[in-house]
Amino acid sequence: MLKKLILTAAIVGLAAYTQAQGLINFNNRVAGVAAPIFDTDGVTKLLGTAFSAQLYVYAGTTTADSLLTAVGSPVTFGTTTSASGYVLTSGAGIDPAVNVGAPGIYTVQVRAWAGPATSYETAFNVTECGKSNLIQVNAAASPTPTPNLTGLQSFSLTAVPEPSTIALGVMGLSVLLFRRRK
Repeated sequence: MLKKLILTAAIVGLAAYTQAQGLINFNNRVAGVAAPIFDTDGVTKLLGTAFSAQLYVYAGTTTADSLLTAVGSPVTFGTTTSASGYVLTSGAGIDPAVNVGAPGIYTVQVRAWAGPATSYETAFNVTECGKSNLIQVNAAASPTPTPNLTGLQSFSLTAVPEPSTIALGVMGLSVLLFRRRK
């Protein structure tokens, strides 16, 4: 009987362990975090559904943001003046607790962009984009309180760079030479 009890407890424990999820609170305005996101002027806070943000993570510690991958779904920004600059992670069925994988240490970054793009990668070089500093977060197992993005700093979007005068001149010259060959 004792063997069956131990075996049952081990199986239940293993099942609970394999179901554990590492959660991070994707919110830039909660206890210990107040990091609004600004437009390209560095003064105007992002407002409404014309802007999106997404959480990017890496399992472990890193200083290379190229190793991070998107988790969860992109979210929009608050639609009132008091909520501008802050990601809208409650209401409309959006859960601020993003499942990043197993509990443990993660390197985390918030990336934001303007326009209708569905991801930071598709928005990059097409519209205004920006990303936060890298922070380390200890993702919590399900019943534990979900950790906040402590250490997150405000950032601004940057405008898509305009082509230089030299680049435009080279393009124009190449078109003229191409037309001349005909």
